[in-house]
Amino acid sequence: MFIPNILFTIIFSLIILILHDKIKIRMLFGPIFALLLVISAMVTMMDWSIIGPVIVLLYYKLRNENVRRIAPSIVAGVFMLISSLMAIFGIQQSGPEIMMAQMGGLSMYGDINYWIVSTTFIIGCISAGLLLKCFNGERGKRMKWTFYIAYPLHLAVLGLIALALGLVSIYGFLQV
Repeated sequence: MFIPNILFTIIFSLIILILHDKIKIRMLFGPIFALLLVISAMVTMMDWSIIGPVIVLLYYKLRNENVRRIAPSIVAGVFMLISSLMAIFGIQQSGPEIMMAQMGGLSMYGDINYWIVSTTFIIGCISAGLLLKCFNGERGKRMKWTFYIAYPLHLAVLGLIALALGLVSIYGFLQV
């Protein structure tokens, strides 16, 4: 199975948006979109699974700003919840939460960390929607350089902690 990175998801989403604008008969877009999602799910294991293009399309289509701020993240959280429940009951053997767990080296159904990964992802999606709901549309303080420094620094600290705890090896960081 082909496992592309996030750029594939972005390009696939762009193709979906172009098709949305080019298809003149609006009733044809839904089935074509669903077919492309099914084919991509069978052929690839995209970042964000099939929900990535759905979220992009939601942001594109929704006109009400309040709904646009919360709906895509709520949809992502619900998708993840359904996907996790399907994995629990053995209906589904692959999905975004299973891929994340496997990349983390977790055994699927017996490891409590698997459920922590899945649950925190769901909580994160829904929390993002609630935080975006509180956004008032005004620009905040200009802290660009703070984030240019803080983001890589916190990733380096987390990486060093993972190395110290033996959760990863130095070879895991050096793989391309």
